[in-house]
Amino acid sequence: MRWSQRHCLGELRKRQDLVIFPTDKNLGPSVCERTRYIKQVLAEHLSNDLNYEFIGPQDAETALMEQRESLVRIYDSYKHTLPSKAERTYFERATESSYLSATRIPQFYGTFKVHKGGDPKLRPIVSCVNSIPEIFSKWVDYWLKQAVREHLPTYLQDVEHLVKDLSATFPYGLPIGARLFSVDSVGMYSNIDTQHGVDQIRSYLTQYCDDLPKSMPVKFIIAELNEIMSNNIFQFGDTHWRQKQGCAMGTSTAVNYAYLYVGILEIQTLLKKYCAQLLFFKRFIDDVIGVWLPDPNKPDTWERFFDDLNSFGRLRWTCDGLTNELIFMDLRIMLLPNGNLHFTTYQKEMNLYLYIPPGSAHPRSMLRGLVFGRLRAYALHNTDRADFMHFAELLAKRLSDRGWPTPILLPVFKEALKHLEHQPPRARQHPTLEQTRGHDQSRIFFHLPFHPRGLQRKQVRWLFEQHMGPVLPNCKLTVAVSRPLNLQDRVCSTVLPDVPGNNPSDFLPGGD
Repeated sequence: MRWSQRHCLGELRKRQDLVIFPTDKNLGPSVCERTRYIKQVLAEHLSNDLNYEFIGPQDAETALMEQRESLVRIYDSYKHTLPSKAERTYFERATESSYLSATRIPQFYGTFKVHKGGDPKLRPIVSCVNSIPEIFSKWVDYWLKQAVREHLPTYLQDVEHLVKDLSATFPYGLPIGARLFSVDSVGMYSNIDTQHGVDQIRSYLTQYCDDLPKSMPVKFIIAELNEIMSNNIFQFGDTHWRQKQGCAMGTSTAVNYAYLYVGILEIQTLLKKYCAQLLFFKRFIDDVIGVWLPDPNKPDTWERFFDDLNSFGRLRWTCDGLTNELIFMDLRIMLLPNGNLHFTTYQKEMNLYLYIPPGSAHPRSMLRGLVFGRLRAYALHNTDRADFMHFAELLAKRLSDRGWPTPILLPVFKEALKHLEHQPPRARQHPTLEQTRGHDQSRIFFHLPFHPRGLQRKQVRWLFEQHMGPVLPNCKLTVAVSRPLNLQDRVCSTVLPDVPGNNPSDFLPGGD
C-alpha cells in the first residue's frame, strides 16, 4: 500500500465527524456526516414507537441482565434434552461466566439504499456478533435449518438451485398458457407478528414431528425462540433500545425463522388449494418466483390466491402480475414463444465490482478461485454461449481495471475455460445437515493468520508430518487460514464511537 493511501486511511479513522459503512446491496462504500447519519437513523427507524422502545440508561443494565438470566434459565431447564455431546459441549463452554462476561451488546446501524435513487433511505441492521442472545440463536437456527432445508418444498437456496429446479420441472418447456410471476413481501422482518410467528412454528414442529429428527428438542427450541424474538435489545451509540414487534433483527435464526413461518402458509394452504395452477413455486426468504397456469373456468383464481397470501398474520405481498419475463435474484428469465425458458445473468447497473486488487495481502490462489467460480456461475446461468462469453469478457475487463496485468489474467482464464469445456458445470449437490453433523475425532485443526510472506500451509503440513506423524499416525491435519484485518475492518465499525455533544442521546427529546 502506498504512503498516500495509508495516510488517507489514517485520516479517515481520525475523523469523528464522519461515519463510513458499506451501502445496501453491496454497491460500494459510503461516507456520511455523523450528525446527519444519527438524525436519519432516529427519524426513519428508532423513533417509530410501533417498532422500537427506548430504554433509559438506568433501565438498560437491568434489562440486559434480565435477558441474560432468562436465556440461561431456559437452558438450565432443558439442557437434559440436548441430544448430542457436541451440543452439550457447545453450551457448557458458551455459558461459562468468563465467556459471558466477554460478550458485547448487539449494535444497531444503517446502510444507505443508494440503488433506490433520490435521497437514500437507511436499511436497519443489528450486529449480534459475540452477544449473549447469539449463543442461543445459533443453536436454534441449527435446528430450524433442518426443518427448512429438508422438509420445506418451497425452499430456494440460490440461483443455481433455481436454474436446476426450473430445468428439471420443465424439461420440454412450459405448458401452453402458463406464465411467470414473482412476489415480494413488504417489510417481512418487521411485519411478522412475534406471538403469531412463535405460535405457528410451535404448532408446525408439533404437528409434523414425525417428519423431523426424533431427537429434536422442540420445547427447548420454542422456549429460546420465544425469548430471542420477543426481547431483542440493542445499542445505538450511547442509547439502548428494544424491538417491540417483528422478527428479531440480526439474530442468526432470523432467516430460517422467517423461511419456516411463511412456509407454514405455503404447505398448509397455498400448495394444496392451488395445486392445479401453481406449476412451480419457490421462495428465497421474502422473494417468491412461480409459474401459474390460469384456469379459464375460474378466472378469479389468481385474485383468490393473492388474497390467501395476504391473509396470514400482518405480512403483505406485492406482485406485478403474470408476465413472460422477470428478474429474480441475479437472473433474467424469459419465456420464449415455444414455451422454453431462457436464462441470462443479471447485473445491477450501480455495481462497482470492487474486486480485490493485486497489491492486496491475499493468497495468489484467490484470483484463480474468483475466475473459476465466476465463469462456472456464468456457464450455469446463461442459456446462450454468446451471453456466457459476454460476461466472461466483462469479468476480464473489470479485473484489468482493478490493476491485474494481462500476463497474469490470460493463463488463468484459459485454464478456467478449458476446464469448463472438458467438465461442464453441474449444479452443486449440497450435503444434508445429517451428512455434515458428524465430527471427525481424528482431525486436528491448526489456525494460522495469513500473511503473504509468512508461514504457508505446505510448510505447516510438512512440519506436522515430520514431527507429529510418527506419534499421531491416524490424525489428519487441517490448516485453517484466517484473513488479516481488511480496509473495511479498519474504517468501518458497527459500534458508533462516543463523541461528546454529538451522540444519539443528544438528539432525543430531552437530550442535552
